[in-house]
Amino acid sequence: MNPTPLALLAAIAASGAGLPAPSPAQHPDAAAVQVAAVKAVRAEFPAGTIKVDRGMHGSQPRLLSDSVARVLADAVGGTVGSRADVVCPGSGPRGCRIVGAEALLRVAEPVVQGDSATVVVAGRYHTGSDRQPVGAKDLRVRLVRSAGRWIAVGTTVLRIS
Repeated sequence: MNPTPLALLAAIAASGAGLPAPSPAQHPDAAAVQVAAVKAVRAEFPAGTIKVDRGMHGSQPRLLSDSVARVLADAVGGTVGSRADVVCPGSGPRGCRIVGAEALLRVAEPVVQGDSATVVVAGRYHTGSDRQPVGAKDLRVRLVRSAGRWIAVGTTVLRIS
């Protein structure tokens, strides 16, 4: 008999390696979907340090758990950050910068339906321009579960500025 995805996730979490256990309100594969999504969009942002914001992208102010934020940051070779890492002193976009990273990613709660899922990843990144040093790019990642793994099959740009 094959173990269920929830049992596998619980076993990985209990071993102290891999993904954290889901909260009761989350889909059991939420962290795995988010990890696959951030890996899929990593190339959309400049090379260098990436920070993952503990604040979740979306209309409701919520936070990722410390363990999920660390797993997402590790997935892209980055660190955990916060929205406070995007600094915009004064008026206008010319003075904006990201402290200690090339990009800051905010990851939404995934929507999982059977063997497919979507998740939005909102990023702020250094543009290299003096006129607008920090840009924004929001991406929706479509994923499918295949052989027990979540695989990104498409990315849609929702917003870029």
